[in-house]
Amino acid sequence: MSVKSFKILIVCTGNTCRSPLGEGLLRQSLVSEGFQGVSVISAGTSAVPGMPPSKEAVEVAREFGVDISEHTSLPLSAALIERANLVLAMGEGHKECIYSLSPSSRGKVFLAGGFRRNAPPAEILDPIGGSVDLYRTCAQTLQESFQGLLHQLPILQSEFASDVVDFAVGTDHRGIPVKKILLSVLDRMNMTWEDMGAFSQEPSDYPNFAFAVGERVVQEKARRGALLCGTGIGMSIAANKIRGVRAAVVTNARLAQLSRTHNNTNVIVFCEDTTEAQLEELIGVWWNAEFEGGRHAKRVGLIVDYENLHSRDSQAGDWNA
Repeated sequence: MSVKSFKILIVCTGNTCRSPLGEGLLRQSLVSEGFQGVSVISAGTSAVPGMPPSKEAVEVAREFGVDISEHTSLPLSAALIERANLVLAMGEGHKECIYSLSPSSRGKVFLAGGFRRNAPPAEILDPIGGSVDLYRTCAQTLQESFQGLLHQLPILQSEFASDVVDFAVGTDHRGIPVKKILLSVLDRMNMTWEDMGAFSQEPSDYPNFAFAVGERVVQEKARRGALLCGTGIGMSIAANKIRGVRAAVVTNARLAQLSRTHNNTNVIVFCEDTTEAQLEELIGVWWNAEFEGGRHAKRVGLIVDYENLHSRDSQAGDWNA
């Protein structure tokens, strides 16, 4: 079974006024127009994590029938941009910041105010520090633009939709209860996934599921992989037999962070007693951590070179047999 969606990312500076307003208004419009499978998130190019929306943004959102009071700010990252199918920027400066983080994103980035009918594309000016009326103007402009966006959305979906899921997920029979929790965590995090099994608690062989997930990752049909078994060790050993897979058993946030920043892992492995809270924390840390490169790139490169060399030796042996 696979679950896929169309993701829209809205970007401003601090993620406390314009983009939270846009996120709330667009979500409301999608529901009222009957769109399904479209998720919306917002972030800021200079956002401090965890900040609340401005009181003026909350007040104006309520006037439009939207509650954004529980919103907390999120810094923009390359991972967020790459996961998005469509990116809406408040201004040209934000577009340039998006391009600097993800040069390959150029084709899917538009001005948030660029979809108003019979009006040229326009930047949405920052109302921070201004009157409530400035916030109302901002919200009204966004609302008008989103009406035009929804009119074009089916075309945009056909152009920018991706068959690549965020996670390929696999487990043996012992990990099935935790897998169900993991999939619900991924749903809450607006991540797409493909379930590679197992689907029954009848005894099964973990290498088969590790191979299935690893192949999806190296074939670029899944951005990352997640595996579960009794200890996680067997799954990680099996997955690491696939050229291009770098799997690690992760039990705390520090290991999750370092496995990405130092080792550039692309498959995360859990044991069967991992709790829901731990899954949410570890997936979040691991997904958002970026590979640091530098001296670590050299060391990961040595692993890649060894894999490639011995893969070629094996193939040559087949020819010479």
